[in-house]
Amino acid sequence: MKLKNSLLTVALVIGACKTIEIAELRHDEKLARLMKLEDERSLGAGELLSRFSEYEPQLRRRAALAAGRIGDSEAASPLAALLDDPEETVRITAAFALGLLDGNLPLDVQAALESALSDPSEEVRARVIEAMGRKGTDATEDTIGPHLLDSLPSGPAPHVWGEDIDSSSIRLPRPELRLGLFALSRLESLRWTWNILATEESHPRFLWWPAAWTASRFEAEGMSPLLLHYAGSGDPYFRLLGARGLAGLTPDQSRNAVLALLDDPEQEVRVEAVRSVASLRLIAAIPKLIDIWHGDSTDIQIEALKAFCVLPDAGIVESLIDRLHDPSPRIRAAVLRALAFQDRETFWFLLAGMDPDPNWMARADFARLLGELGGPRSLNLLRQMASDRDFRVRPYALRALAQSDPEKATPTLIEHLSAEDPFERTASAEGLGQLGSNDAIRPLVIAWDLSMKDKEPDARLAILSALDAFGPETVEPIAQRALADPSWPVRKRAQDILRKSGRPEARAAEVGSGRYLNEYLNLLRPEYTPHAYIRTERGAIEVELFILDAPITVENFIRLAREGFYDGLTFHQVMPNGYVQAGDPRGDGNGGPGYTIRSEVNLRSFLRGTLGMVSRQKDMGGSQFFITHLPQPQLDGEYTAFGQVISGMEIVDHLVPGDVIREIAIWDGVTPPEDQ
Repeated sequence: MKLKNSLLTVALVIGACKTIEIAELRHDEKLARLMKLEDERSLGAGELLSRFSEYEPQLRRRAALAAGRIGDSEAASPLAALLDDPEETVRITAAFALGLLDGNLPLDVQAALESALSDPSEEVRARVIEAMGRKGTDATEDTIGPHLLDSLPSGPAPHVWGEDIDSSSIRLPRPELRLGLFALSRLESLRWTWNILATEESHPRFLWWPAAWTASRFEAEGMSPLLLHYAGSGDPYFRLLGARGLAGLTPDQSRNAVLALLDDPEQEVRVEAVRSVASLRLIAAIPKLIDIWHGDSTDIQIEALKAFCVLPDAGIVESLIDRLHDPSPRIRAAVLRALAFQDRETFWFLLAGMDPDPNWMARADFARLLGELGGPRSLNLLRQMASDRDFRVRPYALRALAQSDPEKATPTLIEHLSAEDPFERTASAEGLGQLGSNDAIRPLVIAWDLSMKDKEPDARLAILSALDAFGPETVEPIAQRALADPSWPVRKRAQDILRKSGRPEARAAEVGSGRYLNEYLNLLRPEYTPHAYIRTERGAIEVELFILDAPITVENFIRLAREGFYDGLTFHQVMPNGYVQAGDPRGDGNGGPGYTIRSEVNLRSFLRGTLGMVSRQKDMGGSQFFITHLPQPQLDGEYTAFGQVISGMEIVDHLVPGDVIREIAIWDGVTPPEDQ
């Protein structure tokens, strides 16, 4: 298609937008303006959409990405028009952006995506399928499935495709099949996934990690031939995914394979095998679990203790009692939990003579346990823990209180709506919204005014959601005020609530970026690709930062690092085979720098060692970050990927909760920091 025809199409689509007058800007100034509009979550009265008709492909591509990140559904049809753009990178980005928009896509836009499945570029088709997986209807799988079947590789199966999972790139091998499998997984399409992954003889069609990962996502007995094959593979990552997927089969199908994997030489595989034992409630695994409990690593021991919460064995009780005072708070918390489910009477008897655990994290886990147990004894303890000496425990106690005894929890939750700690108020508001007592309405409104002093938006978001549970008449007065809240996520939540209640004209006030155009211009001209050295007591982790893919996020991270913000903070959360997380000055997963930054989702994939920005929801990033142990495709397009570990991944693999960050040093482009 000729360029002028494509641009004419875009011009016609945006012709209905408000007429605007934009001063003539240089190329780089236009890019800077797009970054500014992103920060303001604004289409700029048509300015952003007008960039879809720019002559320079870079401007059209960058405008499409900005529209997707903002999420305004008004951009849907103009983005769909860009699927006919003559430039491949523009079509790729337009398809990706369509998958990021708020709400359902109009029928004509869905039709445009389906039509783009015939695009000559595999990268474009891959991103089209990805968008369809995110925004699809019930019929979408019947479009994606046959399309992928028609494009399967020829030749005898299995197709053995090894690839590096440690190197992040925007373009990865076999993108159409890769993103197609992930889309079918998101759509939970067992029928089409099986037809693609398996041969007619029920053998694996692919020995390729995206295929094994996709198979592991389905809880379906029919996946057993593939999962059993992967579980017996010579590749430890395939065994890991096989072990994970076996949890979705029946015990008869998976018993022998799971039992064998409990002796796997790789710890990561044993972790998944123990988790599957718990999911399947495999009584036959108890002797091996006892061996693990007595002699494996701390991570495996904790997984075994979780399994003992669902697998009864009287012989384990004495061993649990012996470890109630273990030096590790993680072990102590897990032992107490296992004991509660193994022998409730002994649990309560011993508890009567025990002092509260000195570690706040162990007490927080104990509060969660009491919420699950319920009953008057749990209720009495939780009321006390709601005023724990460590403010970080109180939110856990309040949530558990609402779970343990909903009828009697309301007065305590209302009392804590006036707490100093915003996350204590957040937990109280969440509980009151779930319980639905009319006595909470007035206190929630009062708590809204108190929360206006918070730097964090969490309490206001929780109060809005709680009031919304009482109906439109209750929430609308606060939601109207919230349309101009200092925090964009609160404004957006208020807009969504009002539109849902029949006020389609409701619109969140735009956010001032607080930046001059020159500041954005500087971000567009990085002199080097920055590297961060995360120095821990175990060694240094070197990370390449994606300054071009996530400039605001990288700039924020670099500034905090240079200010010493991260010095002395801990890796407060470690999920084996998942990620490590750090950057919270509170240490409980709720803290941050006192402000939020917008999300910068991009086309990077979360592979092994990818650095991501923690965000409880869209546009709520700050200082917390995570590093993935293994590929996590479910995070792609959901979280901001802003770096990749290039050395020191073995350090990441051995981090445990409580490990300290000595400092994060930033390479200045000339001389690497000393003492790397």
